[in-house]
Amino acid sequence: MKKTMTRYLLAGLAIAFFFYLNTAAADEAAAFAVFDEMNSIDIETARLALKKGNAELVKSLAQMIVDDHEPIREKARRIAETSGLKPAVAGSGEPAVLARLKEQTGAAFDKAYIDHELPFSKNFIAKLREEIIPAITSAELKTYLQSLVPKFEEHLMHIEHSAMRLQMGSHEMVMEHK
Repeated sequence: MKKTMTRYLLAGLAIAFFFYLNTAAADEAAAFAVFDEMNSIDIETARLALKKGNAELVKSLAQMIVDDHEPIREKARRIAETSGLKPAVAGSGEPAVLARLKEQTGAAFDKAYIDHELPFSKNFIAKLREEIIPAITSAELKTYLQSLVPKFEEHLMHIEHSAMRLQMGSHEMVMEHK
């Protein structure tokens, strides 16, 4: 009787451990999918800003984001793949922000782009720190994502500076027209 109970207990623990591992892998895949999607949205909105941006500071910011985030995306995907991580699909279709930005032109586009980038970048950094990195179990991927936080914070400083300059520039233009 004791042997049977022990076998049932061990079988139950094995099943629970199996489900735990599968859940952890699913959580890790979902977390990486969120990272990949947010990074990709940043790239796509920056590419759009390169095409439609009016102010040089907007185009410069967009170029920096594309130049930095494209290799980040490729390296993160490579590490995830070599770690055996099969990312879940986080989203599908065109993000709503792209549709909204595509409707804008000139100075209105510049403002809309910066107005998107500022909270988006703050949210991206917070999600990376608080949700994505803690869910990653691959040591190599976790270390890589942790190394990105200072870079993304640097981007945020550029975005804040660009927002300030864009606002000052539009204020100066209004003042000149009076």
